[in-house]
Amino acid sequence: VDAYLGKETIYTGTQKTNTTDLHIALLIDQSGSMGAGFNESTRIGIAQQVAILFKEATKQVRGVHFYCYGFTSGQSDTYSTSIYVYEEPGVNLPHALGSMDSLCSNKDGEAIRDVATRIRAFTQEPVLFLIISDGQPSGDDYNGQAAIEH
Repeated sequence: VDAYLGKETIYTGTQKTNTTDLHIALLIDQSGSMGAGFNESTRIGIAQQVAILFKEATKQVRGVHFYCYGFTSGQSDTYSTSIYVYEEPGVNLPHALGSMDSLCSNKDGEAIRDVATRIRAFTQEPVLFLIISDGQPSGDDYNGQAAIEH
């Protein structure tokens, strides 16, 4: 206001604030119950849109690091959990999120543990870890008490 009125007593100052970087991780359930094929009304279609939104919103912001993973299980004879890397340091696949689809079963607890361990290899700073899932863990030997314990 003083500058607008022509006052000569205008003071400015700068202040440096040190902040830690922001790490955001998104883990997406790609099990069959999320709905097959990309369609804006399927759960996997909505999850894919959210992932793309996060990627685009964070890619130009300095100090923000975005990680994005998908998971399913039952893709092989071992019924192990498969983790799909869409975005992390060193992985630059600009259109990878377009290939996201619902697949087989899911072992949520195993995926959360495995992805958290993977992220810790990149940073020890706090991570905002978001999970998109329909909340229906299901897999070979992964129901009832085993799923509850995870």
